[in-house]
Amino acid sequence: MSVQSATTPRKAAIRSATDRKIARAALDLVRSQGLDAVTIENVAAASGVAKTTIYRRYKDRYEMLSGIAAHLSEGVVTDYPTTRTGLAHLVADVQRVFEDRIGLRAVGALLASPASSLQDWRDRLVSPSMEALEGFFATGVEAGTLRSDVDYDQVVELIVGGMFARDALRGDVPDEWGETLASLIWPSIAVGGGESAQ
Repeated sequence: MSVQSATTPRKAAIRSATDRKIARAALDLVRSQGLDAVTIENVAAASGVAKTTIYRRYKDRYEMLSGIAAHLSEGVVTDYPTTRTGLAHLVADVQRVFEDRIGLRAVGALLASPASSLQDWRDRLVSPSMEALEGFFATGVEAGTLRSDVDYDQVVELIVGGMFARDALRGDVPDEWGETLASLIWPSIAVGGGESAQ
């Protein structure tokens, strides 16, 4: 066995551990200070990884942000029943993913930003949650439990936008927010007002 092949797994493990440190520090900065705080200098200070090491991986902050997006791939559960309770659980799951990954304020800033360098973040963090909500409503319409004459794109925007507005105006989104929102929306979208579909 050559010396090169004997050290390759160890080097790969060290590189992977370093990548995780960089990503963790960047995500912590996003949560605590916002996307603008994610600079190579700040990530180096927060992670303990030398700036030169980070620059060997990324030529600038934008490339670093794009690379870190790979760590944002946790998805939303998509097999909730098309009931009011299913909607409440789905909304709570979307809320949890946003809060756990980078925080609601950062997701709001991400959506508001025109920066093309953040597209990877939108694709990995925001799009799966939006698609899960869209899929829930499409399944409900197909199953005949949800009205077909509702603009569900607008309902998705209402849900996601309401989450960000609540956080911005009141400083947090309570755990029961999904249940409260589902109770408000359900009578407007369920076939027959949804009296029995819980």
